[in-house]
Amino acid sequence: MTDDFIDALKGDWTAQLTGIEAVRLRMRRSRWLPLVLIVAEALWALIAVVVGLWFAAIAVQRHDLLFGLSAATLALTTPPTAVALLRARWRTLDWADESAEGTLRYALTRAEATRRALEIGRWSCWILLVFVVVLWGCALAGLITHGYPLALLSVIWLAASAGSLAWISWRGRRNTRERAQCEQLLAQFAEARGSDD
Repeated sequence: MTDDFIDALKGDWTAQLTGIEAVRLRMRRSRWLPLVLIVAEALWALIAVVVGLWFAAIAVQRHDLLFGLSAATLALTTPPTAVALLRARWRTLDWADESAEGTLRYALTRAEATRRALEIGRWSCWILLVFVVVLWGCALAGLITHGYPLALLSVIWLAASAGSLAWISWRGRRNTRERAQCEQLLAQFAEARGSDD
């Protein structure tokens, strides 16, 4: 082996360590994030269930289809969404191995959890859009007579869905880049480790 070849290998390995260190630093800075997200998602689900029960009580008391459909939508979507989000995030709580390889594997676990959470978020946005269409179908059929509040709420829901879908798309592209970077570094790490053996 020539000295140039060995120097090139050292340069590649140094660059790889720099990439791994960047990933490790990013993971350390956001180490608290998975726990915060799990707590926030659990609280959000609890709030949605309480609001759903409140809407159900209003629907029964007033014989109001708008509140009834709102309660039914929350009851049918919140528990499975919360369980799916918690399952997606749960594995990101454990980062036991802070070695270079362990860090990259943990980063990939976090990237996969993010991908699943974004997919769940995308489905939630589409469910909200379908909910708005169903409400307007009921309004056009004369089953819901709350014209002004329904119009205002529809604008809010549509804006929230559109904004969320835009953010999900942006975050999804970023997550894909981060995942590809980790996969590339892990492949280089495995290749370099294999050449050392």
